[in-house]
Amino acid sequence: MNTDKDKNSVLEQTGKALVQMFKPKYNMLKNKAGMRVNMKEDGFIEDTRIQAADQLICDLCKNSKQTLEEQIKILTKLWNHIQELPDNEKRKEKTQEIFIIAHEIKDISSLCDYAIIAHFAESLRDYITEATMNIKNQRIIIQAHIDALSTILKNDISDEAHPIAEELKSKVKIAINKYR
Repeated sequence: MNTDKDKNSVLEQTGKALVQMFKPKYNMLKNKAGMRVNMKEDGFIEDTRIQAADQLICDLCKNSKQTLEEQIKILTKLWNHIQELPDNEKRKEKTQEIFIIAHEIKDISSLCDYAIIAHFAESLRDYITEATMNIKNQRIIIQAHIDALSTILKNDISDEAHPIAEELKSKVKIAINKYR
């Protein structure tokens, strides 16, 4: 299963574009360390660059629902694939891919006002760091996160206080506490 590692993610492309727009601050410590960083101005950012950065973020958020749908589909495929793998390096590699995708989902949804998706993606990302993926109970918790993400996106819920969001948070919390 290939998740197109060669292709940059939407968030990564946006981040690279933002980095290219800004002039870094003059760093006296680097010069003292012998790196000789020559900057013309300390931390100056042109207004046009700030506007361009704002436009990049706006463009990212215009298509955020489709981007999140694609990321959740990739996440689901990876998850299904991992469950078939024996406990070896390949599984660890795929688990790291899930971690990265969950992190990207969290970042995009946080930036684009999908707070509840950010909540579950962050919870999944953090749980993945703890889980070894070889215990059935851990798989139940991860599946609960993925189901919650899919349900929220299908129902176009962005508010954490939405009744469905509250119920999903409760169910996932119960699963985490029960199967830890």
